[in-house]
Amino acid sequence: MELQHSLKERRIAGSYFERVPKRMKARFNVGIVQYAPLAYDASWAMIDAMKNADSTDPRKYLETLRSRTFNGVTGAISFTPRGDLKTASATLYQQQNGKWTVLGVVQIDSH
Repeated sequence: MELQHSLKERRIAGSYFERVPKRMKARFNVGIVQYAPLAYDASWAMIDAMKNADSTDPRKYLETLRSRTFNGVTGAISFTPRGDLKTASATLYQQQNGKWTVLGVVQIDSH
């Protein structure tokens, strides 16, 4: 299931979702798939925390990860002191006439 339509429709990350799906489709014959943007953001949030902590030791960079906000392709990524996402969302879909239709987006704030 591709998320290009719903993410582009929400304009979460501006032009990212206008150019990257086309490049991926041309190179790999598939667009952005279900969890790819979230995995991308998770990876870069960790890399950002490691850089700012100047360490790859989890005892050092996890504290940095919890105290920073990372601007990812899906929006701002930040964590509670327990390590949960401060704001998480899920998009609900239903298939109608062979097409996926967005029923709604659920936002959960863990502040």
